[in-house]
Amino acid sequence: MNVTDRVANLLIGGRGNTYCDDCIASNLTLDRRQQVQQITAALADFSSFRRSFSMCSLCGRVTIVIHSN
Repeated sequence: MNVTDRVANLLIGGRGNTYCDDCIASNLTLDRRQQVQQITAALADFSSFRRSFSMCSLCGRVTIVIHSN
């Protein structure tokens, strides 16, 4: 399974939760947050996902997060 699929599966499995790029990287044990940012930006082009400025369900920071619809 590639990294994009892993990120998408995390988001779909956590429906209703919002995730910042840092928490996604940490949760999936990925070294590069920038890689996650590129993936979440690309996923946001699909109607199944939405990026917005809100609170991350994991760390509680108010930042850009993504969630599945």
